[in-house]
Amino acid sequence: MEYIIETENLTKQYGTQRSVADVNIHAVKGKIYGLLGRNGAGKTTTMKMLLGLTRPTSGEIKIWGTPLYGNEKKLLPRIGSLIEAPGFYPNLTATENLDIFATLRGVPNRHVIKDALDLVGLPYL
Repeated sequence: MEYIIETENLTKQYGTQRSVADVNIHAVKGKIYGLLGRNGAGKTTTMKMLLGLTRPTSGEIKIWGTPLYGNEKKLLPRIGSLIEAPGFYPNLTATENLDIFATLRGVPNRHVIKDALDLVGLPYL
């Protein structure tokens, strides 16, 4: 089975407080997953660790079978995410927003913007 995200005993501790404790994720390619839990359950912290925004205290993260740490430049450009609040400019069109993000991420093939908009049924303007 091909896992796109794999964690083993993923843990994040701040002082004596454990925010995330021994999380094991095995996300299969082609499936949709969500993190559910009350406020303070560690959902955002888990996402930040998966995106390399904060380092785990212990445990391992693999993305497409490759360890995340030490391979961030290869792995992270292939990942899109929204944590907490959408990061877009409300005064711009979807095309303009995607163009800005593609420029910031160094995406050379601009056809991906039209492909993304087609996928969700929005016009390429």
